[in-house]
Amino acid sequence: MVELKKEVYGNNTSIGLEKYNFREDNLNYCYELSFIIPVYNGEKYIHKCIESIFKISSIKFECLIINDGSTDNTLSIINDFVGSDDRFKCINISNSGVSVARNIGLKEAKGKKVFFIDADDWLLDNSEDLLKSGLKKAVDTITLYEYLKEFPNGKIEYHKFPEIDKLNYFETLRILLVSNESLYNCWGIIFDKYIIDLYKIHFDETMTIGEDACFVLDYLKHVSKIDIIRHPILTYYQNSHSATHNILSKDIKDEEKFFSKKINILTDLKLTISKYDLGTLCNIYFTHVIIALRNECGKSKVLKGRKIIKHYGDSKFFLYLLQNCRPKDFSVPKQFLFYAMRRRVWILCYFILFIFSKKSDTGV
Repeated sequence: MVELKKEVYGNNTSIGLEKYNFREDNLNYCYELSFIIPVYNGEKYIHKCIESIFKISSIKFECLIINDGSTDNTLSIINDFVGSDDRFKCINISNSGVSVARNIGLKEAKGKKVFFIDADDWLLDNSEDLLKSGLKKAVDTITLYEYLKEFPNGKIEYHKFPEIDKLNYFETLRILLVSNESLYNCWGIIFDKYIIDLYKIHFDETMTIGEDACFVLDYLKHVSKIDIIRHPILTYYQNSHSATHNILSKDIKDEEKFFSKKINILTDLKLTISKYDLGTLCNIYFTHVIIALRNECGKSKVLKGRKIIKHYGDSKFFLYLLQNCRPKDFSVPKQFLFYAMRRRVWILCYFILFIFSKKSDTGV
């Protein structure tokens, strides 16, 4: 076990941010970097993902592919790489969910740093140099990369982080967690394995939505620097079959857990949450909730859909949102829904959400 000498970082004595000093030669890492890829029935895209990592030549890495009980041709494709390159390792498990798969990857990882990537995403051609830059960062630094979004119709968007280079750690964190919908995903980030092990940071296996965001939030409590690499490192494919695009009312509790964790961490770090910031967070949360309700109403009959909406509308979280959302910032259709929910006209809410489920331009 490596002994860490903890020194208070800057003037942050009261919030527990620490700077770590220790001898690098005491750390017994086998690799510079561990890639962790969870995959379930990914035969359509896993080859492109692995091949993008296969091209890396100047980094000593391992690639752990956790096959989460795939029933298609995924395992055969993985084995083609595993059999030809000992940097790649396949771990087969019964279907248990992405959080279990990632936790197993973390347990097996022997790299100094960790990089998660989803099976339907892939590294860009310049990723090797970008990764090498991130691997040089200190243990108390979390390194974030920009990325591209590719949609099924071929459209590509460049996700850039806001201009925060001249801000301190706290202002940076406030903007990323409040003003900008960032740090919601664990992929495209370099984590330090020692921090993960020391503080037993893991994915919540009871959650199906927001588990990766909660992992990042837990990690942020134990670092004191945020480094942003302003170049895209990967392409994030907007897979319409992913869990994020198919959330239902049963997932709302996970959204609540994520929302509460974000508020608690901001409070723990003694970051001031203004009324405006709280309204921004509530607006984001409300949008996630109505996406779940929209998906539910799109496949439910009137009475069942009305019951589902009413069940949510009777919750204390709904009342909290009513008090703190900024509906004026919503699109007009979403405002109409918000006020219908506030007036508890559940049947009207159902029909609005049903229409949302059939249109893609509703602002939801």
